[in-house]
Amino acid sequence: MSSKPMSLEFTVEKRPIPIYKFLFYVLVIVACPIIAYLAGDCLVEYYVVNFWNV
Repeated sequence: MSSKPMSLEFTVEKRPIPIYKFLFYVLVIVACPIIAYLAGDCLVEYYVVNFWNV
């Protein structure tokens, strides 16, 4: 068993899924802090305003 066929099979069979997963994870990793920051900002302002209004 040489390593060349195994590596070729691995790259051919496994390449599409990791690329999509990689792009998905990158999107999540990039988007989550931004969304959390914006949502957190809005929630903090919302609660602070409501707290001071009450």
